Amino acid sequence: MRHITLTLLLCVSFVSTVCAQTMAFTATNTNYQFTNFFSDVDTFSITVVIDAPLAPGVYVNPDIVSASYAVSGALTPRTPSGFPSFAWQRDMDSTEFYVQGSSLNFALRRSI
Repeated sequence: MRHITLTLLLCVSFVSTVCAQTMAFTATNTNYQFTNFFSDVDTFSITVVIDAPLAPGVYVNPDIVSASYAVSGALTPRTPSGFPSFAWQRDMDSTEFYVQGSSLNFALRRSI
């Protein structure tokens, strides 16, 4: 989970807000239908604040103010840790987000 590719944000509806000269994308597990591949990951959220005003165009790894994500759920019995569940949260700035290998690519268009 060290690398997150946020292109999936564009595949479903997302919440977009404007704050001064930034825009924020937020997605949670309620936005998706998915199959769990590891135990019961049942709650997640991703919020990325982009250092640009909301405007039509193509964005490839734009400057970001911050990225936050959280994942939680139950673990299958007999995991190496012995814990029955997990809750993980991470907050980072633009430099850390891109240096770790994450990417963010999307396009915005005007409504018809």
